[in-house]
Amino acid sequence: MRHKIILMTALAVLLLAVPVAAQQSSNYDLSWNTLSGGGGASQSANYTLDSSLGQFGVGETSGANYTLIGGFWAGVQQAVSIQAVTAMNISVDTDGVVVVNKVIEETQDPATGLPVVVQGGIGSYTDQLTYDGLLVNVLGIRPGDAPFDAITNVTIDDIGGTTTFDHTQVADTPQAPILVARAAVRLVGCTNDLTTLTDSFTAMASTEGAPIQELSVSAEDLRRGDAKVDGVINIADALFIAQYLAGVEPGLSDTHLLNAASVKEDGGTGDKISISDVLFIAQGLVGLRDKCFDTLELSTPPER
Repeated sequence: MRHKIILMTALAVLLLAVPVAAQQSSNYDLSWNTLSGGGGASQSANYTLDSSLGQFGVGETSGANYTLIGGFWAGVQQAVSIQAVTAMNISVDTDGVVVVNKVIEETQDPATGLPVVVQGGIGSYTDQLTYDGLLVNVLGIRPGDAPFDAITNVTIDDIGGTTTFDHTQVADTPQAPILVARAAVRLVGCTNDLTTLTDSFTAMASTEGAPIQELSVSAEDLRRGDAKVDGVINIADALFIAQYLAGVEPGLSDTHLLNAASVKEDGGTGDKISISDVLFIAQGLVGLRDKCFDTLELSTPPER
């Protein structure tokens, strides 16, 4: 672990009392004066200038375990001048697996909320998914659109309910909107379990090192089997999934993709929407499956 030591340097001036008389005339005044601390804040209606005087020993020196930063301004953090408007949405990936997408929709000036261009584009980020690991499992993190096509340092902790991953690059990148990552997520709860998946950037910066702050985190409420998103699982959910598969409305545009795909588990890479999801819901409604879509044992008919 690297430790950072901040060295705040100061300049002390010692004036020795010397019996020298001040020189004055009618036009000039050369009486004794001192320049004390120096610096400070100068402010107008629109700007603030912070300054220091007499600084020495400025710079950064690094070793294997420590970083030494010298100067009056060593402890001042760089102000956030860009904020990112982000969103989480759900789609079907190219292999049919339903994924949760993290998208940077726009970059803004925090003071005005107006769109701004990020010099060099987004260069690095660390993202975190937070959830109830008893109800949600993350099966993997997939790359986003180029140049966000290399995910590193993926840590999936379903027991603790967190998944983190990051990406760093130095090349110029496209401006927002841009898809940065996809998560293959599975709902493992039951039809009576409402849960929330939250996604947030814990760190983000431009390729030039300018810090970027996420405006707000993204969250999605989820319920396994609730394809119609009305809080109950019934024949309407099966109908919505069937209409989605047939490409007709209202199921085509209104089906909650993750709620629907998670009815039947489809392997370790992720879940897909299929006629099996329709069948599982129908079987649950007639008592062949329980609220978690597990098969119920049928009672043995009496002997004749």
